[in-house]
Amino acid sequence: LRNDAGVQGARDIRLHLERAAREGVLNPPELLEIHATAKSAIFVAHLLEKLDVTDFPLLRYLGADIPQRAQVARHIEEAISDDGEILDSASPTLRKLRFDIRGANQRLQERLRTLVHDFGPSLQEPIVTIRNDRYVIPVRSESRSAVRGIVHDQSASGATVFIEPLVVVEMNNKLRQLQIEERQEIERILRTLSLEVGNEADALRLAVELLAEFDLHLAKARYGRLNRCSEPIL
Repeated sequence: LRNDAGVQGARDIRLHLERAAREGVLNPPELLEIHATAKSAIFVAHLLEKLDVTDFPLLRYLGADIPQRAQVARHIEEAISDDGEILDSASPTLRKLRFDIRGANQRLQERLRTLVHDFGPSLQEPIVTIRNDRYVIPVRSESRSAVRGIVHDQSASGATVFIEPLVVVEMNNKLRQLQIEERQEIERILRTLSLEVGNEADALRLAVELLAEFDLHLAKARYGRLNRCSEPIL
């Protein structure tokens, strides 16, 4: 066998498969483990397919029995990055929502920068910050009447109040709504991927078991080579 022969990044995903088969929703790291295992099954099956059936009949038969679920692996790869982030390519809806979020966020930031300039003397610092998932500006307590808006927080010393100016409430609402829709779309994508994994749970479970068997054969072969073992004469 080649030096790179092995089960690659395969994991024991049987608990994930069990949950997916019961229509549970898997998280991105769990789906990435399933992706790595499915890719490993494809790699090993193709590797064993190239062996001479006369010299390696048992390994050839083992490789032929490994289920290959390339579609499951591809769908996970298209939806989740190596870092576990849901990609824009996961769905057209998610791509559009993120485009809208970037636009709404940019318009809101530009408006807030203008307000920071306008309210300059009333602010503790000329910055924009976040409280309760809303963009706010830090206003001096003695100047709070100068900024009409919603108070979301106050500093421990009481010297600063964090106010969401009324003129940006609607813009904040729009951005928040888009973010909620983005989260719901991500949940839908994860649910769809998990259902697909659940439908292939039996095949993927068999792949895990056969990969483990191949890994055992490979370990014995490498042990034999390391110790210069020879086939016994019976």
